[in-house]
This record gives sequence, structure tokens and C-alpha cells, in this order.
Amino acid sequence: MKNVWAIFRTDMLHIRSSVIALIIAIGLILMPSFYAWFNIYANWDPYDSTGDMKVAVANSDKGYQGDLLPAKVNVGDQVSNALRANDSLEWTFVNEDKAKSGVESGEYYAAIVIPEDFSTDLFSLLNEGTADSGKTDKTKARQAQLVYYSNPKKNPIGSTVTDQGASTVRQQISDTLTSSVAQAAAGTLDSVASYLDTDQSARSISALSANLRRQSADLSDAADLASSYAGLADSAASLLDASGKSMERTKRSLQSSTVDMDGITGKLGDASTSIDRVNANMADGLDSAANAFDNVGDNAEEALGKPAAGAANTAAALRAISTNRIRPMIASLTQYRNTLVSIRETLHTEPAKAAIDRAIADVDRTLKRLNATDTKINDAADQAEAKGQAINDAGKDIATQAQASAQSIRDLNKSYQDNVVATLSGVTDSAKRTGTDAKALIDETTSALADVTGRTDGSGSAGALTNIKELTANIDTAHDTLLEQSKKLGETADKLDEAMASGGVEEVRKLLSQPTDTIALAMTTPVTTKRIAVYPIANNGSAMTPFYTLLAIWVGAMFLSIILKANVSDKISAALDRPRPWQLYLGRGLTFVAFSLAQTTVLGLGDLLYLRAQATDPLLFMLCLWWSSLVSSMLVYTLAAVFNTVGKAICAALMISQIAGIGGTFPVEMLPGVFRQLYPYLPFSHGITALREAVGGFYGNVYWEQMGRMGIYLVVALLIGFTLYTPVTRAMAKTSTLISSTVAMN
Repeated sequence: MKNVWAIFRTDMLHIRSSVIALIIAIGLILMPSFYAWFNIYANWDPYDSTGDMKVAVANSDKGYQGDLLPAKVNVGDQVSNALRANDSLEWTFVNEDKAKSGVESGEYYAAIVIPEDFSTDLFSLLNEGTADSGKTDKTKARQAQLVYYSNPKKNPIGSTVTDQGASTVRQQISDTLTSSVAQAAAGTLDSVASYLDTDQSARSISALSANLRRQSADLSDAADLASSYAGLADSAASLLDASGKSMERTKRSLQSSTVDMDGITGKLGDASTSIDRVNANMADGLDSAANAFDNVGDNAEEALGKPAAGAANTAAALRAISTNRIRPMIASLTQYRNTLVSIRETLHTEPAKAAIDRAIADVDRTLKRLNATDTKINDAADQAEAKGQAINDAGKDIATQAQASAQSIRDLNKSYQDNVVATLSGVTDSAKRTGTDAKALIDETTSALADVTGRTDGSGSAGALTNIKELTANIDTAHDTLLEQSKKLGETADKLDEAMASGGVEEVRKLLSQPTDTIALAMTTPVTTKRIAVYPIANNGSAMTPFYTLLAIWVGAMFLSIILKANVSDKISAALDRPRPWQLYLGRGLTFVAFSLAQTTVLGLGDLLYLRAQATDPLLFMLCLWWSSLVSSMLVYTLAAVFNTVGKAICAALMISQIAGIGGTFPVEMLPGVFRQLYPYLPFSHGITALREAVGGFYGNVYWEQMGRMGIYLVVALLIGFTLYTPVTRAMAKTSTLISSTVAMN
């Protein structure tokens, strides 16, 4: 060991004896520290210094206003205002063209464009859409889109930072949407809670239950009403059928003009709702019957005015008028009367019943006149067969009676409008007030009925009769639906009564007693994340300290192999006492280690005292650095001393592979496969793991295990030095001579 220390002392004396050498030595000691400190400080908290990065914002949003949010909401303006108060980036507000050109020129790192229909698309889920067919489509929601332009060419990390800024904008918009809806809902809940706090809340809920039961009864009445309308529709169909047959019979037997049934069909086709359609059909049926009866008297008088020789034909014509025209009308009006009787049985108020009674009385008077007319016509037919002489007088009497009957039928139309329609409209209006569900179902049924009636072809009474039959079938469906909803309202009332009995109102009051902002926050952010750092590190600079500090140690060792001579000169060897190869190897190696430890000491103390990097245990922090310095300097020195220039190239390759493969900046799992395979075998990986333990906190024996694994590389370096120093060095001497002979290479 005497020769080893002699070589080390000689090296130190030679360096001290030369000012230039001393300056270079000091530079070698300080150089790794500057390398590490600059990088650590630059990464101390980079994401806290993004306020000068320009990002353009172009807001073209025109806002949204709808049924759920009647006040106009402009999400683009809200986001712009929020960004003005956000200093994480330098938000610059320009128009869309300026934003695009600024990104292309590099003036802005990125640009965010808010389109003009952004708010409309954002709230489209809350509004009815319009399908391509032009019909209302409540399910067609559009996804709002931001247009984001980035320029990775300007700076790759800058692009990553601005991507995070775009995510912030997206989150701000999401918060705006959910907050708007939640605030509206929470306000409603607050109103409910305030009401529940009053003394009248329990009585009001009881009243609500009673109202629901009343509405359930109204729906049941509406169902009965629908059934009654079905009867009215059948009556209207019967009247139209009777009138049509009467006109056709007149055309064939008496060659006279017919009533224009196309007008009736046109009126039916123009009906906009199912109930109005029934009313129109009834009115048209009565008008048609009256028009038909206007011709009855004329036809009878004309038939009775024929010569006596044609008495048999006259009698047949008169009986045809009775059979084909008058009696069908009597049957139709009788059916109409029965329908009115059924309607009366469903009514609950005396005024409504009285109105229907008046309508029934009007029908009875008309039926009496029709029966009288029918009797006179049949009597006249009997007289014609007997060739009586009073036939002409009978014809005038029948004509007068027929005109009176026609007028009575017309009076029925007015009676229907004044008594039946007015009464049933009152019931209908009551049914419409039974709540949203009942109204929706009635509207749906009315729409379905209008769909059916809208298909009337307008070709005559036959088309009208067909559509009335379809209308009747759909009214029957409405009847069933209304009964079902009536049952549901009754069940809801029962549940309210149960809730009152079990104290449910008090539970609701407790739930809604929280502040509106609290309820809105719970609705918009039902889940929050509580971040717990298991090994907290104060800042990014401290987190990067293990990587840049160990990298600086290896860089310092590489510079030592370049500046210092790896082999002992012949002059120094001659001054020693029979030096052996291993003594020469350890003697110069001690110089390398001394310089490396000096570099590391300055570096480590600077991390702790100057930069104030975090260290859970400063002593173990320094111990890890010194141990890493010993391992790296001996490994680099051994390769340079044994393999000369080739060894230095191996050291450079080893350091480069460690920079990329030890997960200093990105997790190892994100690296390409070849680096993940090399990672366990690189000395740097064990050093950085141990140093991270000293910085962030210790887990088990990880620190000492990694320190022990680094020692393996020290043992390997010493084995290579002791066994290969002499033979390989002699072989590499020839290579060094050949390289030096080029003059251009050292």
C-alpha cells in the first residue's frame, strides 16, 4: 500500500505545483455541481411559471335560451370571463382568424375557438330537437365541440402544457352546464323546503292527496265522456248514413237533385281534434237530415199529384219515402237520444244534467213530428191505393208537416250546441286540469284521432262514415287509457297518505334543509377525490434532484477520465519501490476517487444548503451520493485504465443508456421495451432508487438493498482491474500507439 499512497501524494503535489493544473482541478470539482444545480432549479416548479405562455381564445358563441332555462345563457361568455381571472396561462382574446394565424406564426402556443352554436349544442339535451323529417324529436342531443389548435413545433412541452389548459376550459364548461341545471333544481328544492317548514305543509299535502283523488275521479269522468263521444260519433254516422240513402233514393225514384254530401265530408276532414270532429259530424248529420226532409214534402206532394190511374205507383213511392228516408232518421235520432241519456248518467252537477234534459226534450219533440209525418205519408199511401179523392189535400198537409219536421231537426242542431256541447266542454276542461300525465295522454289520444280523421279522402259520405268508425275505435282506446291514469292518480294519493302517516314529510324537510349551494354542489360534483400523498415531496425540483444529481456524478466521472491520465507514467513508476501492477492501478484510482468525492461533496451540500432540496435524512442522502460516487468513479476509471480509448467509449455508451433507461423523467413502464429490459442491470437505476428513498421517505430496507446492489458494480470494477490491468493494458498500448500515429487523434 506504500506505493499506492506514494502515487496519490505525487499526483496531488503535481497538481498543487501548477496554477493552471490547480484551476483545472477546481473546475473539475465544480463543473458537475453547476450542471446539476441549473437543471434542478430550472425544474423547481415549471408549472407554476406558465403565466407567460400565450394562448388565444376566440369566442363566437351566441348563447342559448330555452324552456328549462328561460333566461339567456351564454357559456362562451362565462368561460371567457373565468379565463380572464385565470392566470395559469396568458389568455389572449382575439377573433377566430387572428387566433388561427397566431398559432401558425408561433405567436401563440395554442388557440381555443368557441363556435357560435356552442351554448345551443351544449343545452340541446334540455330542449326539443328537430329531426331531418321536420318532426319534433326530443331525443336528438348534440355534443358541443371546442376547436383546439396547437403548435407542437414551437415547443413539445409547451404543447403538453396548453393541452392541460384546454382541459381546464373543458372542465370549466362542464361545470357551467351542470351548475346551471343544478342551481335551477336546487332553487326548486329550496322552495319546497321553505314551504315544508310552514305549519300548513302537512295540511297542503293532505289537500294535494284529496286533489289527486278528485282528479282521479275527473279522469274517470273523462273516460265516461270519451265513451259518450263514441256514442255520439255512432249517432252522427247513423244520421249521415240515413241522409245519404235518402238522397240516393230521391235521385232514383223522383229524378230530383241530391244533397251535396261532399260538403259534409269536407267539413269532417277539416276537423282538427277528435272532440271537435265529433261535434262537427253531429252538426253536419243534423243539417243533412234537415236538408233531406226539405225534399220529403215536395216529393210526397209530387207523388200525390199524379193521375189516379197511377195510384198504385204513388202508394209505392210514398211507402218508399217512409221506409228509406223517414224511418232511418227516426232510428238515428232515437240512438242519439239514448246516447244523451247515457251522458246524463255520467254527470255529477245539476246544471249539467238540466242541460242534457233540455236536449233530450228537444229530441223527443222532433221524434214526435217525424213519427207524425211518417203516419201521414203511410195514410196517404193507403188512400192512394183506395183511389181516394182527398189525395191532393193530403199532399199539401204532408208537405207542411215535412217542413215543420225539417225545421225541428235544424233546431236540434242549436240545442246540441247550446246544451250538449257546452256541457261536455265543461267536463273536458275539468279533465284537462288533472295534471301533466293526464293532459299528455289526452293530447296523445287527440293526436292519434286527428291522424285517423286526417286521412278522409273527401270523396263523399262513404269516406266520412269510414273515418267516423275509425274515430270511434280510437275513442274507445282513449277511454281505456284514461281509466288507467285515473287508477295511477288514485295510487299516488294512497302513497301520499302513507307517507304522511309514517312521517315522510319530516324526512323530506331534513333532507332539503341544507343550503341551496350545498345541494347544487352535491348534484354537480357527487364524487370528489381526496388526494393523500404517501411520500409527499415539496416541489418538482426536489423530485428531480435524485436524477440530476446522480447524472452529474456520472458526468463528472466521465470528465475525469478525459482530463486525468488513467495510467501511471514511467517517470513516477521509476521512483517507486518495485511497484506491482495492482499498486499502479489502485494508486491512480485513488486520485480518481478523491476528485469524484470532492465533486460529490460540493454537489450534495449545494443541493441541501443552497437549493434547499428536500431530504428526509440528509446524512443518508449524502452517504448515498458518496457511495454512488465511489462506484461510478471506480467503474469509469477501470474501463479507461484497462481498455484505454475503447474503455472511454464504453463509459460514454454506458452513461447514455442510463440517461434514457433509468426512468429519471418518465416512468420506466412508459419506456420502450429494450430499456425496460436493461433497467435492472444499470448501476444508475439502483442509485436513483436509493436516493429517492432518502428524499421522499423510507420503505422497509429498500435503501440498503439498493446500496448493496451498487456495491456489486464496485466489486466487478475491482475484479476487472486486478485481473486484466497488466495483460490488457499491454495489448491496448499497441492500439494507442497506432491511434497516436494518426497525429489527429489522442
